[in-house]
Amino acid sequence: MGVEWTEEQQQVIRLRNRNLLVAAAAGSGKTAVLVERIITMISDEENPVDIDRLLVVTFTKAAASEMRERISKAIEKKVEEHPGSAHLQRQLTLLHHADITTIDSYCLHLIRNYANELDMDPEFRVGEEGEMKLMRADVIRQLLEDCYAEGKEEFLRFVECYAVGNADGGLEDYIEQLYQFSSGYPWPELWLERCRENLEADSEEDIEKSGWMRFLMEDLAIECAELKEQLLYALLQCRSENGPYMYEDMIRDDLRMVQELIGAKGFHEAGGLLSGQKFMRMSSKKDAAVNADKKALVSNIRNQVKKALQDMKKRLCVQDMEEMLAGIRGMREPLNVLIGLTAEFTRRFQERKKEKNTLDFNDLEHLALNILVRRTEEGELEITDAAKEQSQTYDEIMIDEYQDSNLLQETILNSISRERLGQPNIFMVGDVKQSIYKFRLARPELFMEKYEKYGTEDGLYQRIDLHRNFRSRSSVLSDINFFFYQIMTRPLGNIAYDETAALYPGADYPECGEANDTSTEILLIQPDKEVLAAQQDADYHIRELEAKAAAARIRELIDPQSGFMVYDRNKGCYRRARYGDIVIILRSFKGWAETFLNILLNDGIPAFAQSASGYFSALEVQVVLELLRVIDNPMQDIPMAAVLKSPVGGLNSEDLAVIMGEFRRKFKRSVRGMYRAVLWYAKEGSREAVRNKLNRFLIMLEGYRQILPCIPLHELVRRVMEETGYYDYVSAMPAGSARQANLDMLLQKALDFENTSYHGLFQFIRYIDSLQKYEIDYGEAAALGENEDTVRITTIHKSKGLEFPIVFVCGIGKRFNLTDSTARILLHPDLGMAADYIDIEQRVKYATLMRKAFQRRIALENIGEELRVLYVALTRAKEKLILTGTDRYLDNKLTKWEDSFYAGGRELPFTLLSQAGSYLDWILMALAREKKPEIRLKIIDLEDILSMETVKRVAKDVAKEDLTDWDPCRIYAGEIREELDKRLKFIYPFLGEAALHAKISVSEMKKSMQMPGTDEEGEVRLYEQYPEEGAGASLPDLPEAEEPALPKFMKEEKPLVGALRGVAYHRVLELMDFKAPECTGNPQSAVDSMYASGRITKEMHDCIRPKHFEWLFRTGIGKRMCEAAAKNALYKEKQFVMGIPARELLPDQDSDEPVLVQGIIDCYFEEEDGLVLVDYKTDSITKGQEEILLNRYHVQLVLYKKALEQIAGKRVKEGGIYSFALGKWIEDSGL
Repeated sequence: MGVEWTEEQQQVIRLRNRNLLVAAAAGSGKTAVLVERIITMISDEENPVDIDRLLVVTFTKAAASEMRERISKAIEKKVEEHPGSAHLQRQLTLLHHADITTIDSYCLHLIRNYANELDMDPEFRVGEEGEMKLMRADVIRQLLEDCYAEGKEEFLRFVECYAVGNADGGLEDYIEQLYQFSSGYPWPELWLERCRENLEADSEEDIEKSGWMRFLMEDLAIECAELKEQLLYALLQCRSENGPYMYEDMIRDDLRMVQELIGAKGFHEAGGLLSGQKFMRMSSKKDAAVNADKKALVSNIRNQVKKALQDMKKRLCVQDMEEMLAGIRGMREPLNVLIGLTAEFTRRFQERKKEKNTLDFNDLEHLALNILVRRTEEGELEITDAAKEQSQTYDEIMIDEYQDSNLLQETILNSISRERLGQPNIFMVGDVKQSIYKFRLARPELFMEKYEKYGTEDGLYQRIDLHRNFRSRSSVLSDINFFFYQIMTRPLGNIAYDETAALYPGADYPECGEANDTSTEILLIQPDKEVLAAQQDADYHIRELEAKAAAARIRELIDPQSGFMVYDRNKGCYRRARYGDIVIILRSFKGWAETFLNILLNDGIPAFAQSASGYFSALEVQVVLELLRVIDNPMQDIPMAAVLKSPVGGLNSEDLAVIMGEFRRKFKRSVRGMYRAVLWYAKEGSREAVRNKLNRFLIMLEGYRQILPCIPLHELVRRVMEETGYYDYVSAMPAGSARQANLDMLLQKALDFENTSYHGLFQFIRYIDSLQKYEIDYGEAAALGENEDTVRITTIHKSKGLEFPIVFVCGIGKRFNLTDSTARILLHPDLGMAADYIDIEQRVKYATLMRKAFQRRIALENIGEELRVLYVALTRAKEKLILTGTDRYLDNKLTKWEDSFYAGGRELPFTLLSQAGSYLDWILMALAREKKPEIRLKIIDLEDILSMETVKRVAKDVAKEDLTDWDPCRIYAGEIREELDKRLKFIYPFLGEAALHAKISVSEMKKSMQMPGTDEEGEVRLYEQYPEEGAGASLPDLPEAEEPALPKFMKEEKPLVGALRGVAYHRVLELMDFKAPECTGNPQSAVDSMYASGRITKEMHDCIRPKHFEWLFRTGIGKRMCEAAAKNALYKEKQFVMGIPARELLPDQDSDEPVLVQGIIDCYFEEEDGLVLVDYKTDSITKGQEEILLNRYHVQLVLYKKALEQIAGKRVKEGGIYSFALGKWIEDSGL
């Protein structure tokens, strides 16, 4: 049975050849409709479209992947219906290359295809976010140092105005912030120039025309219009039967003042009226005939109006015109300096990225725009030939989540549309009520402009509203509408929640056979003020109370006898709610998620929370990072103490105190430092057990420091985690699998770091520190599946697009975060920049009216977005919605909003809504104004929560008594005792498989198998001897326990170990151009060039013997490699991963469990009759030991051959080792 589309959905699916804006409300099935539109287009009998003729732009990679999967299934279904259709079969093939992508991926595709137009190296890479942060910090730091050296007075004044303390951190942040903010615009330099122009106001006329002053006057007009409405309503009440007639003159006088403000011509006049306002005293006349409720209502309205007018006066009447102009002049110089610094930073940053042949994500969109659009000298936009080509490539451009687009993305996609040809072809779908990405510079105004411009009638620019919700029960939708009819208004959020925006039920929920309470609940926790005052962390106490109340309600909902009934659509029947049906949605994870998770787990409720932050603060990650810091530089006291006290060091606080106590008694203050104390105590300390631990630690530490230059960073991190046993240790800790997943993620981050433009342990640590400083967090690794039967805890942003049977929206009493509006330097996309006036000579600082205007605008926009965030949260619920909140002043708030009751119109007044500090305020405003019986409001005090805790404690005591009174015969039945005995004696049948690594490298496998001729040092002991040089350098033996080794910086420099030379030789061969005679004929010059360009380090350059490469190119194998390179048939550093049954891989295993083997093939080349595999070796051998070398690496070559044949699909005819020690090719005939 096919889907029954509504009339509006059918329109969306079938309309063509126009710009179509689809306003799709929450739960309206927009993704399904979009997929159906695509399928209908490609399967149209008259005008079918190929799938690769559509550009589908989604907001995230996950959404793009899901979209592609849905389309694939839909095409497959169509093919089943029409098996003979060659066109549909072709679409399945084209789908793999179709542009169903994010805007960033599309821009990257453009840049690679048109790199020649940008004069770019097409081999560029896109830098990782953390790498780009570090690079920006480096460039900013150097820029500031240069400015200090130059010593310009205006720069030094800027520093004095805005530097924080003696550091430049604040200045660096301002430059970074302004750079990021301006990057959201098509031409950042033009936006910065406009900011300069906005600071050039020099007259009253300039100020009256400025954007910020126009905003102030518009804001004043909105408020006054609303106050007028309230006063007119109050006047009607005064004149009504039994009305408070004695207040009429006062209300009329207030109305006069408001009307004068509405008619004021400009700020000067409005400011004069506000400054001179005088309020009549409220009449004290008493009359028993006057209705008390009407009298109280008029009194409340008057008090609100009076307060609003007084607030306007405070906000606006802070400066006269001369003071305003002086304030703007005062902020002009420092802000212009900041703009100049940002522009210079941008130039330098672009140069640095060009040197590294690296782009960041901001570059992708700007470079794509440069390919598509040119600005003329007159400021006009010209569409390029590339844009014209792109517009002919796509028959339609489809934009999902259009409400989250920004100006830059809008310009890019408009440039490749056919609108300029009179053939509009952009399909846009989204819901402006769910635009919640202001921090990413999303511009919901773009959606609203088209929404108001496009008509609903048939035409080239058309709008379709999808307001039927196929997700939620009608009762849930009714309650959501109840709130948002009142609180989502045009003055605050620029959205009028009316009949066209409201949600209408489309889902069918059959009647439940038993009583089932689907009403919306609001649980408000009222903390005891005395208990709260006694708490060290009152905010934590509040969160804890709320979490306990939520936990208690969850237990009731999943009760197997009386719990909530959920409709299971897959089975077509009702069932009791499970934990997996429930989600807890929070505005912010920080502090809240951990509290809720702990409370739920302590109550025996399975819960899962994957944080988007908190990774670097995880204990196990911190321990490994501290150990890496110590390996890099052991003279750091805090990391050293942290590692010694961790399981890696094995010491406790007492041990550390003894070490430092004895060391200080011995050396007083002449020698300092934890590391020096450890070195001394390891030899002469009084406690033998501590000495032994320290010696083991120092041996381990020196071992890692010695191999540091010789192995990749990720290999060091892996060894640190595995060889110390710490990886296994954390598995035995609570949430052990999650902790191991965190360490796996750290290893992956080390791998990722090696692909950046930074290298080495020191830079990796600096990179991690930078990520923490700039709050780039990866979130703790997910070790628990999201589909398990657990209560999920997530944020509102992460819940967007998802749905759940039972939704708890918790923390609704949390205050809004309005810090954007209180920053020292304020940025606004339309208004520009503003700051306080600072006179460094007089040591005076004050807020200018311009700054106050910015504050007001930014705060109102942030509050407007909070409305949309709340809408997203509430619309996740399918069957049951529960809101919980805590407020230490709950009594006062209940009274306050009840007293603010106002009956005029459906919307609550803007003046009230804009005063809200939390979601709870809006909820209480709506409920105070109109009671809705279906919404159950319950206030829970401390006694209620204590009684819940008592019940739980009694249950736990009973369970504990059963466990301590260990009489199995009394407590357990016979069959249970038998089952317990069976389980306790159970032996896991797959212990061998459990010991297997899921993935193993070829080098690790070689060591584990102890191949013949390989000692414990394995590949570390390299290049000990050359034919012409005799013995060479090798790693020194590790120090004995009683003689702890000194770090390198405390010893005389020793010759480089052979391992570094081996790494260097592999790197040179990877970079060497085998086609270029100047390289193969003059290796010395090639190596020098590699060093000069930064592709090899100085240490590598200094340990290389160029004549060894000359020998290679003289041999037969070397000549064959050059010949293959000339035919583009030479391949180097080929990575592979393949699965091999354990029994084939490891001699002591008798399992077919697959093990992933990973490795890198040094080199192979193709000849007419097959492939030739070449492995470079730098092992120290002498003439006559060729067979030893082959035996040592035979298994490795066998694996390489097997992998290569799988990858290339061709036979490996020959393989072997090129030995640099012997200068010859040694073929392995046993392959």
